[in-house]
Amino acid sequence: MQDEEAGQFRTLPPHRKFGILPSLGNTALSRMIFHDISQQRKIALRALVVLVAAWLLIVTADFVVALTSGESPRRPVAAEYATQSYQYYYTQANDKKIALTFDDGPHPEHTIAIADVLERENVPGTFFFVGQNILAYPEVVREIYRKGFEIGNHTFTHDWEVHDSKERLARELSSTSFLLERITGTTPKYYRPPYLLAIGIDPALNPNLPRDPGVTWSLEMGYVPVGIDIDSHDWNANDTEDIVRKFEFLSDRPHHIVLFHDRDVTARALPHVISRLKAEGYTFVTLEELLTPPGNALAAPAASAVADSRAGIESGFIFGLAASRTVFTFLVEIALGLMAIRLLVFIVLALVPERRKINAPYTGVVSVIVPAWNEEENIEATVRSIAENVGVAKEIIVVDDGSTDRTAIIARRAAERYPDVDVEVVSVENGGKGRALNIGILHARGDVIVTVDADAILEKGALAHLAAHFNDDTVGAVAGKVYIARLESLLDRMQALEYLVGQNIEKRLLAKVNGINVVPGAIGAWRRDHLMRSGGFSADTLAEDQDMTLSVLASGFRVVYEPRAIAYTEAPPTVRIFLAQRFRWVYGAMQCFWKHRGEAFNVRQRGLGLYAAIPNMGIFHMLLPLQYPLIDAVLIFALLTGSWWIAAPALFFTLFDLAYAYMGLAGEKNKWGILVSVPIARLVYRQLIFYSILKSIVYAFEGGLFGWNKLPKRGEAKRLYETLLAEGEKPA
Repeated sequence: MQDEEAGQFRTLPPHRKFGILPSLGNTALSRMIFHDISQQRKIALRALVVLVAAWLLIVTADFVVALTSGESPRRPVAAEYATQSYQYYYTQANDKKIALTFDDGPHPEHTIAIADVLERENVPGTFFFVGQNILAYPEVVREIYRKGFEIGNHTFTHDWEVHDSKERLARELSSTSFLLERITGTTPKYYRPPYLLAIGIDPALNPNLPRDPGVTWSLEMGYVPVGIDIDSHDWNANDTEDIVRKFEFLSDRPHHIVLFHDRDVTARALPHVISRLKAEGYTFVTLEELLTPPGNALAAPAASAVADSRAGIESGFIFGLAASRTVFTFLVEIALGLMAIRLLVFIVLALVPERRKINAPYTGVVSVIVPAWNEEENIEATVRSIAENVGVAKEIIVVDDGSTDRTAIIARRAAERYPDVDVEVVSVENGGKGRALNIGILHARGDVIVTVDADAILEKGALAHLAAHFNDDTVGAVAGKVYIARLESLLDRMQALEYLVGQNIEKRLLAKVNGINVVPGAIGAWRRDHLMRSGGFSADTLAEDQDMTLSVLASGFRVVYEPRAIAYTEAPPTVRIFLAQRFRWVYGAMQCFWKHRGEAFNVRQRGLGLYAAIPNMGIFHMLLPLQYPLIDAVLIFALLTGSWWIAAPALFFTLFDLAYAYMGLAGEKNKWGILVSVPIARLVYRQLIFYSILKSIVYAFEGGLFGWNKLPKRGEAKRLYETLLAEGEKPA
C-alpha cells in the first residue's frame, strides 16, 4: 500500500498530454522486443535442447565406452609367424628392397605433403598413426587411406608406459584400431611400439633375443610388431641435408625398413632420399611384401561386428569432434583478429582531433528527472546532490513509480531542505522505468532533460557541464561520466575497471566520430524536442537509455561525451546481484541492436553515427565477449602444456589488456588498486559477462518478458554523500 504521506497518484496536466501518450500505457511490456506471449518458442526451444542434449549424451557415452573398453575381436598372431617374418626378411628374395614408414601422424599438413611426394614418385609407404592425432585429424586418415597407403597402429597416447601392463596396451591398441576402423572401414595389421620399445632396430620380432612382454601381448592381441633398421633421425634434423646424409652409407644388408616422422623437413627431404635410393638400385615395397613369406600371408584382421548404423554414428561422432576443434580454432582466431581490429581502430581514432567544446553557459531551464522504484536507501542523497548543483537554472522531478517503501516520503522531506529549488515528487502506479521517465518529461518545463538514476549522486557542476553542450543545435544527447560509489571488494574494482576504461578510452574516442551507443541512465542529458518527437522513452526494450541514444543518432543529432559531468552510482555488491543487473543490460542491448539494426545506413546521421554504434554493439559488445572464454582456455591449456607457440598470441593480448587498462586509468584516483584486478578480470569477470550474454541469447530465443527489476541496494551512494559532507567536500 502507498503510505498516505506519499500522496495520491497524480493525474497529468491536460496541456502536457501530447507526443508520448502511446508509451504511457501499463500494457507496454507486452510489446517488448523478442517477447512471445504464446510461449511457443520457449517450449519448442527447451524441448529441442533436451532432445539434442539427450542424444549427444547417449552417443558420447556409447562412443567413450567403445573407445576405452580395451576389447579386441582380433585373432592372436602365432609367435611362429613372427619368427618366419623375421627370417624371411633376411633372405635373398628381399635384396635391394626397402620399405618407408612414417610415425607419429596424422598431421594436417605434413602427412598430406609426405603422401603427395610418395604418390608423385609412385612409392608405397606405411603410416603409423597415433590415436590422439587420429581423433584430431580424421580427415587426414581418410585421405591417406583413399590414396592407397598402408596404415599401422602406433598406440593411442604414444607414451613410454604403454607396455606397463597388458590392460594398458590393450586399451592403447584397441582405441586406435577402433578409430581407424570407423574412419577407413579396415583395421590395422602392424604395430610399431612408441620409441621402438622392446623391438629397437630389429625389423621384426627377433627370435634370438628374450621376448619382451609388450611385444608378446601385441601378438596375443592380433598385431604384428614392426621395428626398423634405419633411423633417418628426422626428428632432430635442422634441414633436409641432415636427413639425406643418413642414406649416404647404407649398411651391407641389402634390405631395409626406414623410420621417418610426419614432419615438414621430412616432406622436403623425401624426394632427394627417394632419388638417391633409386639411383642405388633399390625397389620400394610395402611392409607386407618385405615381411611375408610366399604362401604364408597372414589373414587380414576381421573388423568388429557392429551394425552399419552404429558404425556410421560413431564415425560421424569422430568427424564431429574434429570439426568442433576446427570451429574452436577458427573462433579463437576470429576473436584475436577482432581484438586486433579494435586496437587498430582506437589507434586511428586517437589521432583524430577532438571537436572544440562550447564553454558558454546554458541559460535555459534544465529539468532533472529521477525515476524511482523502491529506492529509499539512496533517494535523499540523490535529490540533495542535484538540488545543490549550481551554475544552471533547474527543476527536479522525482517520479515515484509505485514504490512500496518510503521512497516518496524521503524524497519530499529532502526537497523541503531546498525551498528555493523547484522539486516535484510525482507518485504514479508502477509501469516501468521508461514510462516513469516519460511522465517526468510531461511534467518538465525545460528544453534540456537530464535523467539521473535514484541511486546516483552528482558532482559539483555536473548539470552545467551537461547543459552547455545544448547551445550547439547539432547536439541531441550528452553522456556523463559514471564512477562506482565504493571500492572495497574485488568485484567493485572489476566493475570500476570496466566503467573507467570504457569511458576514458572507448566513449571518448567514439565521440569523435559520433559513435557513442549509450548515454548512461545514471547521468545523461537529452534534447526535449527529440524526446517528444520520438514518442519518449520506449517500453519495448529493457535498455531505454540505449534505445533513445540510437534514436538520437538516427535522427541526425550528435551524441557527445562530457567527462566533467560526474555521477557516483551504487554497484552490485554480490555476484548474484551483478549477474541480474548485467542480464538486464545485455538483454536490453540485444533488443536495441535488433530494433535499430536497419538504421545503420540512415543518411541523416552525422559523422559515422550508427555506422559505428551498431557494429560496435554487435561485434565488440556481444560477439567478441562470447569468444573470450575460448582465448582464456587456450592460454591456460598452453601454459599447462608448455605450448608457448599457442600461448604467445593470448599472452600478447593479456599484456595488451594491461596496457589498455593502464591508459584507461591514467589520471584516475586509486588507479593502481584497480589495475591489479586486470588479470582476475580477464579470467573471472569476463566469464561473468560471457554468462550474461549467453543467458540473454537463450532468453531472446525463448521470448521471455522482463520488467524493471529492483535490485537490492545498500545505500552506498548515500554513504558516499554523507562522507563527502563530513569531509567538507560537497559532491555538488
